[in-house]
Amino acid sequence: MKEKLLLLAAAIIFVGSIIFQNIYWTAVALGIGLYLQPKNIFREWEESHKERFVKRKGNQ
Repeated sequence: MKEKLLLLAAAIIFVGSIIFQNIYWTAVALGIGLYLQPKNIFREWEESHKERFVKRKGNQ
């Protein structure tokens, strides 16, 4: 959950930095994103999605 909030904050900072054309904050947002390694977050999402699918399939 904490990683998802940090990723959301990084996305907001990134979009804001593009709008205001601030290179420093763009670098900060990209650094946060690289630090979190979003692939791990997506892998967790896929695993939970598979678990829900298996539960749903078992109920039918």
